[in-house]
Amino acid sequence: MLQTLVRVLQDRLRKSDVVGRWGGEEFMILLPATELPRARKVAETLRSRVGKAVFPGPGHITVSIGVSEHQPGEPLKDTFKRADEALYEAKRRGRNRVAAHE
Repeated sequence: MLQTLVRVLQDRLRKSDVVGRWGGEEFMILLPATELPRARKVAETLRSRVGKAVFPGPGHITVSIGVSEHQPGEPLKDTFKRADEALYEAKRRGRNRVAAHE
């Protein structure tokens, strides 16, 4: 199932974008040179595509996505923390959503 998920995600990403497993069922997607409004659109497209894809076993799944933009001079751990906070906000609002940390 995880391999199918990665294929669905990579199908809509640029060659410069990076998908990596962040935790058990969490993934991190890095979108270089992408500002927050565009990253939110990409995240929404990915959320929609995952919801429409057919997965072995469950058939269909949904994803919640947290988005943040790296600020110049900011430690990456802070960027990741804000993305994680946005992810949990998306889950609190009912899952199968995109939330961005402004």
